[in-house]
Amino acid sequence: MSTTESVLEENLNTHREKNDDYGDWRIPGRTLALWAQELDADPVDLTDKHNAVSIGLYTRRLDKIIRAFNGEFAKDEMNFESIEDSHADESNYAAMHAALHNNE
Repeated sequence: MSTTESVLEENLNTHREKNDDYGDWRIPGRTLALWAQELDADPVDLTDKHNAVSIGLYTRRLDKIIRAFNGEFAKDEMNFESIEDSHADESNYAAMHAALHNNE
């Protein structure tokens, strides 16, 4: 039987291993903020459903790109998925993003 403490400890170990693969979990958000700042863009209206979905897809895509980059250039071995899996996942999110724009 699992205890609250054992579940939290297992979750912490998973977090550490995944964070090692993906890098700092703040990087995608910081990247999006830098892009918006560079463009001197207006704040994104997240009450707009299209915008909310699009930001989510950009975040997922950046997660996968950063993970693939880390696997290719920064790490000898990944803890979970392969670099190829990260590229394949990103291509799926890119296809979803294209479909979002095709269905406007």
